[in-house]
Amino acid sequence: VPAATMAGRDEDGPKAAPDADGPAAQPPVLRDRRLTANTPDNWVPTAVPIDAGRAFIFQDSEGIWSRPLDGGVPTKLPMPEKDHILMNDVFPDGRTLLIGTAGDDPGDLEVFDTLARTTRALPVRANLGVVSPSGDRVAFVNPNGVHVIGADGTNERVVANTSPGDRIADLAWSPDGAWLAFVRRQHDRDDVSGSLETASSDGRQAHRLMQSHRLVMLGGITAIAWPHPDRILYALAGLPGSGTRTELWQLDLRD
Repeated sequence: VPAATMAGRDEDGPKAAPDADGPAAQPPVLRDRRLTANTPDNWVPTAVPIDAGRAFIFQDSEGIWSRPLDGGVPTKLPMPEKDHILMNDVFPDGRTLLIGTAGDDPGDLEVFDTLARTTRALPVRANLGVVSPSGDRVAFVNPNGVHVIGADGTNERVVANTSPGDRIADLAWSPDGAWLAFVRRQHDRDDVSGSLETASSDGRQAHRLMQSHRLVMLGGITAIAWPHPDRILYALAGLPGSGTRTELWQLDLRD
């Protein structure tokens, strides 16, 4: 999958920044490696790296599992006695999960300690939740927008609002926990577009970084990550006739 540094922005997606001394440098080639042996009818809706990237926790229809990145046998983690659980994220300790309810409607958002096997509910209803890098806050999405609440269930505040026809479809913390990035899906009759935006975690600042129909892929899927202070990764639907279903792009925040 090709990756490029984003300089220009338009409806067809970003353009690679030209080299000041000549033609644009060739983007690096990223190679993927399969980490689970799941069959198509046992797909993986969520997977989160832990232990500084040396392992990951993932969910499939049979449960929630932990597995070293370099291979080995997956370890099945205990689950709360509850139906339709969806793992949202993992706290920095690598053992505490943020779990929600699968489905389109806002549901419970809970903190589950897999070692103590205890569950603590946050006083919110959410479609999606992500844990801050320090583990002291949780950002979540509901039909009203993006919110942040303390991991202890206190100090909830609104970070970004939605308008009629909008829906927040993805969410990622900046590495320092000061910002949140998200994709806003915008519906206008039969047309669906997306915008990549950021907002400070205190709700005082907000920026729209780009807008493109290609941010919303087949099935309404979106994908973003913020692995480095200066870079946001995001996926775009491949251009018609390109032979590529999905492209991975990098947005350089220093531009």
